[in-house]
Amino acid sequence: DGGFDSIDFLPSNKYFFVPPTDIIELSEKYTIPITGMHSPLHLVPYAPQFLFARILKLTSYFPNVKTYVVHMSMLLNNLQNNPKKIQTLCQMAAEKGITICFESNPIMFPLQYYPKETYVPDAYGDFCVKHNLSMTFDTSHIASVGGDIIRFYKKYYKHIRMMHLSDFKDGKEHLPFGQGVLPLSKLFDEMKKTKQEHYI
Repeated sequence: DGGFDSIDFLPSNKYFFVPPTDIIELSEKYTIPITGMHSPLHLVPYAPQFLFARILKLTSYFPNVKTYVVHMSMLLNNLQNNPKKIQTLCQMAAEKGITICFESNPIMFPLQYYPKETYVPDAYGDFCVKHNLSMTFDTSHIASVGGDIIRFYKKYYKHIRMMHLSDFKDGKEHLPFGQGVLPLSKLFDEMKKTKQEHYI
């Protein structure tokens, strides 16, 4: 029964400055709508203000987009020094019917030197709850730092808008289902119990 009805677009940096005409053509050619976008700048600790406007401009090319995912590290400077700017971005996106979703980072060099809110599961989750930020729950990212994906989901499911589902084993992220050690069947059962709506 598996399959998909739409896809996420992870734009390369050039699309912040030129129209994504080729991507639009491919989406139309294969009749696969793009309903989500994912920022590629997950390692950048500082994102200038003009980039926010570019993000919203980019989403305007795709009328079906409902979510835009950014990594915590990308907006770290603003999250630490002026969270109101992040709220402004979220509000501007909401006016377009788009939810900005914040994703934790995996544990890899040099991300272990970033503040714990960017990758420690509870620190990340509590930060998002405190600032009323929608979350992207990436099972591999949570597992990469020793997090329990079932516990994490139970604790934060009301704040999770987007889910990146994959398996994980021996430091290898984003494996196909069944090729890792994560209790994904139990996670799916919990998702059914909560009856929450998530983009996956």
